[in-house]
Amino acid sequence: MTKFNYNNWGALRIFYLILGLLMFIPALYEKQWIASLFGFYFIVSSVFNIGCASGYCSIPKNNTKTNEIDFEDLLKSNWTYLIVIIVGLILGYTYWYFFGCQTNCTIKSNSLYSSLYGALMSTLLFNIFKPQNK
Repeated sequence: MTKFNYNNWGALRIFYLILGLLMFIPALYEKQWIASLFGFYFIVSSVFNIGCASGYCSIPKNNTKTNEIDFEDLLKSNWTYLIVIIVGLILGYTYWYFFGCQTNCTIKSNSLYSSLYGALMSTLLFNIFKPQNK
């Protein structure tokens, strides 16, 4: 388990913490469990200095001058993301099917929104627990 990191509290980490608290606490109060997970992601990212809160979200500079993108290599290197997104879409739709509402629910009233939200949350959770390549 990653230890609490007291160092390097910059503006981005503080922003993630405030954003996470502003999403997490009202979602718990309204019993919106999936929305609370989204806020929990930002809190964990800022407290443990992982993900984008740690400043490692920038794309590495590539010194080659080629403009070609090889789709096969891209798919081979990111096939886990594709699986995680598909599983998230299925779980989001399943959540809508069994627990969705027909009234003023923002995410649960529409199967498309629920599926996309499931894909987003599964990808975010996967990024938290994905091992870092060093």
